[in-house]
Order: sequence, then structure tokens, then C-alpha cells
Amino acid sequence: EKLASQMMQVEQERASSRAEAERLLKTLDDERGNHSASLQAQAHQLAREHAAAMESLTAESEGLLAEMREKIMLTEEKCQMVTCTLSELKSTTAHQFAEKDAELEQAKSALANAQHIAQELVYVRDRLVAMVTHEQ
Repeated sequence: EKLASQMMQVEQERASSRAEAERLLKTLDDERGNHSASLQAQAHQLAREHAAAMESLTAESEGLLAEMREKIMLTEEKCQMVTCTLSELKSTTAHQFAEKDAELEQAKSALANAQHIAQELVYVRDRLVAMVTHEQ
């Protein structure tokens, strides 16, 4: 009887332990399911945030790229203007040098003519002086 009572008690404890183990397993499964769902929701949220950040970065990059293209275009236009201005200046300077050369040649010619006239005047003066001196 005592053995039967002990066997019954062991059987009850075993049944109670089994029930507790099954309850713990169910709780563990539920928590794992909840944790898995939470991780999945977090993963989806992170994926959405990542997609939004990438979209924002792409838009910002495209904006910066458009700005840089505009600046490059303006710089090219300025370079063309400077090149044209330099070309015009070079042409104008060459033309001015040609004009100044012609003026210099005219001045040299005028100086040569003036020197020739001065020599003739000196000759005439010397002749006049000689004539006046000879008549006296």
C-alpha cells in the first residue's frame, strides 16, 4: 500500500512535471513566435527606412550633379568669352601695332625730309653769308 501510494505520488509528480514542461515549451514557442514577428517587423521597418534614405540620397546627388553641370556650363561660357576677348584684343593689338608702325615710318620719313630741308637751309644760309661777305 505504501509502495502503491509512493508510485501514485511519483506518477502525479511526473504528470505535473510533464504538464509544467509542456506549459514551458508552449510559453517558449509563443515567445519565440512573438520575438520572430517583432524581428520581422523591425527588419521591414529598417528596409523601408533604408529605401527612403537611398531615395533621399539619390535625389540629393542628382541635385548636386545638376548644380555641377550648370557651373561647368557657366565656366565653359566664361572661358569662351575670355578666349574671344583675348582673340579680339590680340587682333586689335596687332592692328594697333601695324598702325603705329605706319605712323613711325611716316614720322621717320618726315624727319628725313625735315633734315634734308634743314641741310638745304644751312646751304642757302651759308651761300647768303658768303654772298653778303663777298659784296662787302
